[in-house]
Amino acid sequence: MKFRERAVLILATGFFSGTIPFAPGTFGTLIGLPICFLFARFHLGLSVVCVLLFIIIAIGVASAAEKILKQKDPAKIVIDEIAGLLVTFVGLPFNGL
Repeated sequence: MKFRERAVLILATGFFSGTIPFAPGTFGTLIGLPICFLFARFHLGLSVVCVLLFIIIAIGVASAAEKILKQKDPAKIVIDEIAGLLVTFVGLPFNGL
């Protein structure tokens, strides 16, 4: 496997959290929580821009991962769940308490 393909799979699977055999999407969203915490520290406008950039990148990564895995929307790909979590929490105070 080439470096680019491996990097795509690492990102698409949420650092392999999507390969957990049960509830891969749930474990994938856990990877998104620290990103939400980071984006919550930004100004709202910057947070929205970062989320939009993440979504654009996620679309490309998920599409490339589907081609590598030769499957349509496999459960292993959880970057879409991470993006959804970011959209859900953008603009909300997120202090971890």
